[in-house]
Amino acid sequence: MSRALGEMGGFAVEVAETAAEALQKIENTTFDLVLADLRLPDMDGLQLIAEIVKLKPNILTVLLTGHASVDSAVEAMKRGASDYVTKPVDLDELLACLRRVLEEKKRFVSIKNHTLQCSFSWGKIKEMKKNRVLFWAGDGLTRLRIVDIDERDESIFMINQGGKKTWPLRYEKLVEIHNKVHRKEIALLAYEIDKYVPTWGNYISGLLEYLGCDKVLA
Repeated sequence: MSRALGEMGGFAVEVAETAAEALQKIENTTFDLVLADLRLPDMDGLQLIAEIVKLKPNILTVLLTGHASVDSAVEAMKRGASDYVTKPVDLDELLACLRRVLEEKKRFVSIKNHTLQCSFSWGKIKEMKKNRVLFWAGDGLTRLRIVDIDERDESIFMINQGGKKTWPLRYEKLVEIHNKVHRKEIALLAYEIDKYVPTWGNYISGLLEYLGCDKVLA
């Protein structure tokens, strides 16, 4: 497997026979990812993953298990694993899994680099209400303003230039859309957002654009 990952996948690979050896190696060397077998001589792979997450949270982990049980896979994910692969190993499947996990990390790092450009937060929403900030809806024609906030369930009410007050927008839903935009699962466009919050696309896309979240798609 080590040779296959190197020759077929182009990875630089180091092998550890035990969990203790693996932990010693990651203590002294920088690794992007650890592929951990569920069955190890000194501790199981789930324990190893938990230790790695605790000691070096930037290292990604993937569980390799011959026991194709849902329980071990779910437990691995709970402990911080990015994914799992079952034995007998299909090399193409393994390589695809590792590349996918590493690509997700690249995207995450890219998103983190954009966070300073986006001022999205509940505090910013409250500040916009207090300062009576006007912003354009996603259609580029409608001007909106946050006029009321319900602190109990974190609902937001807006008003357009015609004086019409909107029904409540839950901040929880806004967070969901914001995260989808940052993960590049959807574009910051009204018709994309409408799939998740029908009829709210223009308002939400305009609000997030005002807060700088369009920059994550640059």
